[in-house]
Amino acid sequence: MVLSHNALYITVGSVWISFAERRSGEEATIRHDRELYGYQWGAMLCVLIFLDNLLKRIEGTGNTGWFWLSSGRMDLIFVFGVFSVVCQILFWSEIVQTGNGCTHGE
Repeated sequence: MVLSHNALYITVGSVWISFAERRSGEEATIRHDRELYGYQWGAMLCVLIFLDNLLKRIEGTGNTGWFWLSSGRMDLIFVFGVFSVVCQILFWSEIVQTGNGCTHGE
């Protein structure tokens, strides 16, 4: 789970930084803001649920019992995969500053 989360973190971060630099024409910097790490916790939780459902789907051990988040259904695999990417995009959109000091949210 941690390896998958870190791979997603690095991929989305690299793409977002290169996008921000290309858009502004200036070098992007990273600001340090502890408040934004809630996005990272959300992304990690979504990756955990995504991988749990994916493994249950592959192994065929998914159930439709009371814990529907862990049922291995394809729609849940897709939704939590998208949620984890969205959390990473929200994190990187707020933390990357361009040369003029503005972030996406300002």
